[in-house]
Amino acid sequence: MVCSNAWRAAWAVAATDIPGVREAMGKDSFEHLAPVGDHEKLPERISTLLVDAALRTRVGRANQTCVKQEFSVERMCHERFAVVKNALAQRGTV
Repeated sequence: MVCSNAWRAAWAVAATDIPGVREAMGKDSFEHLAPVGDHEKLPERISTLLVDAALRTRVGRANQTCVKQEFSVERMCHERFAVVKNALAQRGTV
């Protein structure tokens, strides 16, 4: 939730590569993920973003674009509706 709110605000994010985060990040942001348990890489990822304003801006905008395309309310509602419609069709109720 915190990451998606940051992405919507066009903030760059360095994070641990846990399930859900990689899928939610734009492919251009994978390099800012640190492996789980790697206590040296996460501070490195954070530092990289802290010292480079242009990189932060570029990554933040890419994250914002990704979250708007992949996780818009309209898209999520459409996808959920399709799942329900398919389930009802398989039951023969649609």
